[in-house]
Amino acid sequence: MTAQSIFAHDFLQKAVGDDSSVLEMRETLDALHSLVDALKQQPAIHELTYPHARPIARLALGDCEMPPVQSAVNAIREAKGLTKHLAWNHFTDLVLKVYFSPADFNEAEFIIVNAGLECLYMDLSVNKATAAPLKEEYAKMGTLCTSNLETALANLPLHLPATMDMIVALLFGAYHAMEVAKPSLAWTLNTASAQLCQTLGYHRIASVRSGNPDDEDYKVFLFWSVYFVDKSLSLRLGRPSTISDYDITVPYPSSASKMHGALMSYFCLWVIVSRIQGKTYELLYSPEALSQSSSVREGRARGLAAELQQVTDRTQETHAQYLESAIEAVGQNTMDFFNVSDEVLRLSLLTIIYRAVPSPPGSSTTFSTECIGAARATLKRHEDCMAIMAKDGYYLFPMYMNWTILFAPFVPFIVIFCQVMETSDATDLARLQGFVASIQDAKEFTEASARLCRLFQVLYNVAFRYVEMRNSSQQTGQAQASQEMDRYLTALGFPSAGQSSEGGPDGSDQLPMGGGGSGGDEGMTSTGSGVVPLNQMLWMGNASQLEDWFYSNQQMMGLVEDDDSFLQ
Repeated sequence: MTAQSIFAHDFLQKAVGDDSSVLEMRETLDALHSLVDALKQQPAIHELTYPHARPIARLALGDCEMPPVQSAVNAIREAKGLTKHLAWNHFTDLVLKVYFSPADFNEAEFIIVNAGLECLYMDLSVNKATAAPLKEEYAKMGTLCTSNLETALANLPLHLPATMDMIVALLFGAYHAMEVAKPSLAWTLNTASAQLCQTLGYHRIASVRSGNPDDEDYKVFLFWSVYFVDKSLSLRLGRPSTISDYDITVPYPSSASKMHGALMSYFCLWVIVSRIQGKTYELLYSPEALSQSSSVREGRARGLAAELQQVTDRTQETHAQYLESAIEAVGQNTMDFFNVSDEVLRLSLLTIIYRAVPSPPGSSTTFSTECIGAARATLKRHEDCMAIMAKDGYYLFPMYMNWTILFAPFVPFIVIFCQVMETSDATDLARLQGFVASIQDAKEFTEASARLCRLFQVLYNVAFRYVEMRNSSQQTGQAQASQEMDRYLTALGFPSAGQSSEGGPDGSDQLPMGGGGSGGDEGMTSTGSGVVPLNQMLWMGNASQLEDWFYSNQQMMGLVEDDDSFLQ
């Protein structure tokens, strides 16, 4: 309708021109011009209102306690270099509005201010340059802002105003949810933000254009920030993405942007990786993908692995162009941390991609060589990242846990766990032990990190005891214990020991009937050297088992998010 009205307006404009004989058409032309202007506005904004709704009193955010104004000013002054995702002028204007015009600010502005101040306070509370007496005060003020932020987010209405500030507020809320290891909550907030982006047309180049380059850059940056979270959490939670790639016409963030060229170059790489994360769920683990043959999924997996390699190559090119200036801005150790933690994330993603590649017929292991290799490489780079963080007293550890280990399905540990259960490989068992030992300090930071540590500790203990039983001589009660352990593993989504790694008799994806054992043995038998599986310990060749494996991983990671889980 908008395009048709514009065409009619332009046609009449040319026809009428300055001819005095048709000046009586001017009124009609002006009316059509007004119609065109009206249609250029986003109609969905007005569709999201109820014409007969009566306003009711909402939570009085103005009554919430804020940090002393001088404290907030000092924090902003101290952290001017930490621009995060807001222009400082706009942020300071919002701070002044919240502090000095409590009757005028809205929910989005209150959320932005408290999210921004929380971030500044928390950064300053762990910064080595901050004086010791101030660290405790900054942490206290940060906690106060956290309380305000969560209060405002928890009381947001279902229908939200389609404004740029509300998109920023919801995005900050999603970031905060990830910081406290609540990816499901982050998904809810980010989905609302994505809907507002689409309502305002931030995903379409024609809607973003305003004649103001700074405004255009910021809208594009906001959209891709929302996209980044959406695609990443799609794989993390096993849900279809909210934003469809075929519906996007705005370009990727560019280093030519005025919003910090180096930052935009690295941010673009994160966006591309998130796109691959979304495609990994869609092409390998969604119900549609699992309905395909193994050969189709394998082809898709190898294509995604090639895309991820292109990102690695592009990362090296970006380093060559911007690494020196980035090191000058944030320091050598911090930049090393970002580089290696990004590599850990990419290798973890590569592991889950290669998980969809079946091992060749006759292979002695369930997982493909590429999957096992990627998992081992991930754990190795994790060790390197821990060594880097140790140089600065692990103050970056919470960021690493929340945005690398917990932000994506961290399957390398599970893959190596399964490999140990299948092969009793002592070197891989040592890798599990090393990983668990390396994150013991997580207990000092967040409850979610502590729960993750306890989860992996339980799995390591299982692997250790299982290998111990297999390598020792048969003793009274050991066979029964192994059978009980096998039942527990099956309940966790690890298929029973009697399942073959080669699928059905014809090599298809059909689950073999009857397993390899009888009664309660689940395919286990005893020899003089201990408990040995009749076939493969963890067969996962067919689509249903791949699905079970994927969603069992989701459920186990969900325990980290659950405040009432047994991991307390």
